[in-house]
Amino acid sequence: MERPGDHLLTIPQSDTRLSLVKTYRTAEGALFEVLDGRAAIVNPEGTELVTLNQVGSLIWSALEQRPGSGVEYLVGEVVAATDAPIKSEVESDARKFLSQLVDRGLVIAEPDGR
Repeated sequence: MERPGDHLLTIPQSDTRLSLVKTYRTAEGALFEVLDGRAAIVNPEGTELVTLNQVGSLIWSALEQRPGSGVEYLVGEVVAATDAPIKSEVESDARKFLSQLVDRGLVIAEPDGR
């Protein structure tokens, strides 16, 4: 039986996952190489090769250097290394990018309080 206010607690599954995530790390076994500022990554199973643009490569490198990073740190690294004009846009793009990497099994998202 539905109680008053129950509908306020309904959050789509994908939104729940991202809203609880506080830190990210690269997946164990993912292989990568950076050439000319662009990262090429092979997933842990060795079945997919992904190439990243300059900003994606910055995020990947930051995750490699500091596993368990939050979005705020990663965005700060991108803003410091580029002429990104609007931090909020960088943050939005970074969240989408990290979600795609999580979906491909290249990055592990960990909720707060691991």
